[in-house]
Amino acid sequence: MIITRYNPERAAANEMMDIDTISNDILKVPLLGVVPESHSVLEASNHGEPVIHYTDSVAGQCYEDIVARFLGEERPLRHIDVKKKSLLQRWFGG
Repeated sequence: MIITRYNPERAAANEMMDIDTISNDILKVPLLGVVPESHSVLEASNHGEPVIHYTDSVAGQCYEDIVARFLGEERPLRHIDVKKKSLLQRWFGG
């Protein structure tokens, strides 16, 4: 299974299910990868290009990892944790 448009901040706030609940508790199928919500997916789609070609984008990196896992390579899940905000971001937003 591949989970797309995942947002770790929303999962932490209980606005959406987390990865473990989706893959282990509800669907009970092995997880091949997680692709976080990303503007680069829309950009690639608008240009008629696969997002995996956007190697600098989070989504492109995640799809590359998924292909590698499908082919038998061991790769950790990336970009699935809540990013901690700096002190300035907490004060002024962002």
